[in-house]
Amino acid sequence: MLRQALRLWRGPALAEFCYESFAQSEIAALEELRVAALEDAIEAELAAGGHALQLSELQSLVRQYPLRERLWGNLMVCLYRAGRQSEALDTYRQAHQLMATELGVEPGPALRDLHLAILRQDVQVVAPPRMRAPARTIPGKVGRAADRSGAGFAGREADLACLRTTLDAVDAHRQPAMITVIGEPGIGKSRLAQEFIAGAGERFTVFTIGCEPQTDTAYFPLYQLLVQAAAQVEAPQHLVGQLEASLSGRDPAADPMIGSTVTRLLSAFAMRRPVLLVLEDIHWAQPALLDLIASIPAGVRSAVMLLCLARPELAEIRPSFGHQAEVINLRHLAPDEILHLVLDALPETGPDIAAELASAAGGNPLFALQLIAWAADGTASARPVPAAVRTLLAYRISALGPGEQTVIRCAAVAGREFTIEGVQTLMPAHARPAVDSLCQTLTQHQLLQPTSHGYRFRHELIQRAAYLAIEPQTRARLHERYGQWLATVAPTDRAPSDETTGYHFEQAHDNLQTVGARDDHVRRVGAQAATHLRAAGRRAFHGADLRGASSLLTRALRVMPHDHKERVGLLIDAARPLRASGRITEAVAVLLEAADRAQELGDTATQWRARLELTLIRAFGPADGGPEHMLQTATRAIEPLTTVQDDEGLADAWIMIAFHREMAGQLSKAAAAYRHANRHALRTPASPRDATVAWGLATVLLEGPAPAQTAIAQCRKLLNHRGMVEPGVMFELAVLLAITAQFDHARELLDQAEVNVRERGAIRPPLFLALARARVELAAGNLESAEQHARQGLELGAAKGGDEADTAHAILLCRLLCRQHRFDAAEETLAAFAHRTFSQDIVRTAWWDAIRARIRVHRQAIPQANDLARKAATNIDGTDFLNHRADLHLTLAEIHHAAGQDSTARDAISTAVHLFKAKGSPTGLAAARALSEHAERSAST
Repeated sequence: MLRQALRLWRGPALAEFCYESFAQSEIAALEELRVAALEDAIEAELAAGGHALQLSELQSLVRQYPLRERLWGNLMVCLYRAGRQSEALDTYRQAHQLMATELGVEPGPALRDLHLAILRQDVQVVAPPRMRAPARTIPGKVGRAADRSGAGFAGREADLACLRTTLDAVDAHRQPAMITVIGEPGIGKSRLAQEFIAGAGERFTVFTIGCEPQTDTAYFPLYQLLVQAAAQVEAPQHLVGQLEASLSGRDPAADPMIGSTVTRLLSAFAMRRPVLLVLEDIHWAQPALLDLIASIPAGVRSAVMLLCLARPELAEIRPSFGHQAEVINLRHLAPDEILHLVLDALPETGPDIAAELASAAGGNPLFALQLIAWAADGTASARPVPAAVRTLLAYRISALGPGEQTVIRCAAVAGREFTIEGVQTLMPAHARPAVDSLCQTLTQHQLLQPTSHGYRFRHELIQRAAYLAIEPQTRARLHERYGQWLATVAPTDRAPSDETTGYHFEQAHDNLQTVGARDDHVRRVGAQAATHLRAAGRRAFHGADLRGASSLLTRALRVMPHDHKERVGLLIDAARPLRASGRITEAVAVLLEAADRAQELGDTATQWRARLELTLIRAFGPADGGPEHMLQTATRAIEPLTTVQDDEGLADAWIMIAFHREMAGQLSKAAAAYRHANRHALRTPASPRDATVAWGLATVLLEGPAPAQTAIAQCRKLLNHRGMVEPGVMFELAVLLAITAQFDHARELLDQAEVNVRERGAIRPPLFLALARARVELAAGNLESAEQHARQGLELGAAKGGDEADTAHAILLCRLLCRQHRFDAAEETLAAFAHRTFSQDIVRTAWWDAIRARIRVHRQAIPQANDLARKAATNIDGTDFLNHRADLHLTLAEIHHAAGQDSTARDAISTAVHLFKAKGSPTGLAAARALSEHAERSAST
């Protein structure tokens, strides 16, 4: 009779209304009745001894309804009866994996018992499993809540009061504050923030931004801040424009210091009205963004409150984050608080049912809210109370009407937040007009919530449950279609489109591979993903976001077909952030592949660019001839790269030539090489290469023959070279300011540079920041502070495995130790680092000889000291490093004075004075006069 009844079913229920919101619950209820009747019919047929006819039907049904354990059990019985015991056991493994992976729960006891019976080859397996009786049920219907949009706030009164107290203090004292709210998924972080914002909106300008798990761009949330700031009526448009330019890198006149731009923007808003900045899910934030967030309270100095929401894993990622801020750890709600929440949302619910719902929630408000919605929708009758929130969400989504299911699955592909237009592009054409009304229905179901631009999932677990309900083949199709929409018609002012678009093509590619597709279509999708991820990676590299650039470009390589014509250029792009972030082994592997592939293709330009990158990596190692090999390779590359007019390659070659000239003490030639590099770089898109050129030119200005005041003026022009403030220029400018006795200004500049360095997350700049601080303090006569910074630089270098900057720190540290007559410590440092200097590095070699001479004098080995001093003077005087020549001759004067060679000491002081005057260094002249006076006093006594 059941089969006869099922044959009366003619197609989908209410098919003509499948996308109408009013019909969704009725369609879902009818579909549930149909499937339950089908399960009853199959069980009855199995009880009568049949199994062969049901096998193919059950295999199709478990694919269609993967969460129904009765179907899985009946399929296992059919296979066992057919003599296919191993397949029956494998079916259980499939069901177990599905439920454990996607729902986080074990199969029910009936299915587990059936599995054990098959393992024992129990003859009673001939009977079909009875899995209908639940362990716990909600008996009967419960009252439907009229409006649950404000439900979910209970037991957080003390936490809310703490937030409001801080808010009042920020408003009253016009001082910044930051509070971090920590809690597990679903514990109520967002609900607490929502209640808090509702009371703050009248007094404060509120910005709400959040991090996403699938993005690699460090400053992704700042795009959201940009959109919200631009929409404010009284927004400081010049700062909004600067932030936009900083993020896009397209406006060379804009201030690219993102952190300071953000703090200035918030401060500008706070001048008119206090600001509340809510940052959600910061456990997904990149380190550079975490640094930026942590620096905001110290940078704004006005009425700005930061409310950060994060999971407990933030403490593992960044233990020190917000150590000076208050932290609220959200607890599970007590049983009576959950019960109050249930009764508030469902006042007609009987006490027994309300207690059952409260007990099942386990203190998690999200679970409680979803149980309330489940019960209020009328789908909980005679159903077991799920053991976990993921199970509940999967059940709820599977119980939706067909139109609702289609919309929520398309929305899950689009992302945590989505627009109506975005979901419509994934829907069948005839269903698109119904998307908004269906989203409103899903909002009533407590699955979505409206936003200013569309909707968002109430929780990431809801999005995940909806996403996992989609088969990989369908996921691939939806991701590809959404990526195409983003690439063509999506608004460009809501997200950095290349990264988002690349992500969707990447997911399409991966899902196609999951289902075994290996055709040209997969290749095309992979190439599309790689194109967008590459563009995003290049942008991140331009903004010195090395972590994001490395990740994006590595992902692009993974999906780019190996024989694609663009792969060679992508390999070169991917190697650069790997090298710059210290991942040398990976960078070398990528470059070797690029060189081999370029040779196969006859691509001369790319082949030489790969060689240049490899040579640069190896130049400071023991192999390949060191700097001389670098010079030879770069010189040989000029002609072939000129022939093919490869400006990027030519800029890199001239930079390498400039590096060599610097080490050889030929600053004038180095400056000429940097100017060649700059001419070629200006013909290419802006990139970190521009910063390298700017830093190199600043180094020439600091150390070379240009007078200090002239050098300062030219360095200021380099500060904003092609719209990118290079910290290296700031380092050199700060030292120039220090040698002209502008110490406070120099320290302020280095403080700004430190903020910039933290934002970028690069490895090497902090080393040179420490060196610049040490040189500034040495010029100011603060030897202890200078020593502290020099040691800090050495510690940073050791932490990253050693760096050529280590020798500069070690030389400076030895000089400081000798000045303090701590010769044993200086000798230990000398022994540890002197071997790292190349013979071609004239200036550093001269300094090591001078330091050895000073230690020899202390040891009374005067003849050896004289030989080393003469060698140092000869080497340094063959260079145009004016600053180092002056400092080293002053050191030689100290050596000769300590050796009792007063006449030679006076000659060295005279040479140093001449050089300091030529450089225009009042601090150097003061040091020379002090040494001269000390020598005269010593001679007279």
